[in-house]
Amino acid sequence: MSKHFKTLILFIIAPLILGCDGFNMNNTVSLRSKDKDAEESDSRQIEPVGNEGISMNKESGVYMIPCKVNSIPLKFIFDTGAATVVISITEAEFMYKNGHLADSDILRESQYEVASGEIVTGMDIVLKKVEIGGTILENVKATVMNNTQAPLLLGQSALERLGRISFDYTTNRLYIGHQIKID
Repeated sequence: MSKHFKTLILFIIAPLILGCDGFNMNNTVSLRSKDKDAEESDSRQIEPVGNEGISMNKESGVYMIPCKVNSIPLKFIFDTGAATVVISITEAEFMYKNGHLADSDILRESQYEVASGEIVTGMDIVLKKVEIGGTILENVKATVMNNTQAPLLLGQSALERLGRISFDYTTNRLYIGHQIKID
């Protein structure tokens, strides 16, 4: 068993021994829902320019975006307020055990402040490949949260590398690198 895998395992077991409840996923969502008044008063036609976009589903008030991480299909919360891509210890263990995460991808333990203001410990890693729609990002910084229930967040460490993005609330589609034409 490698040193890094032992660290990941310790990352799981320590809170159980110490009685910590880990990461509180209910306090991580930072997306704002669309303004209801703006929705009712806006009758402009919106038309994508240049591509078909990525379909996102709205679930429990947040938008979910399909991605592939190191060739594994996952659904993330599209979270512009998250500093990094976030995965739970469950996904990290699966990727490690199945060869999608190597010892060299595990960087260091770090402290993070979540939306509730709580300081939590996470493990910094590098995701070799994150695919969003047809766009491929390589060597994306991510954080493994010490909780099996931590939500998957597509944060700024990936989003800022996409360049220009647009979202059409009428069709729930994300457009990367292109504008939305509003008539």
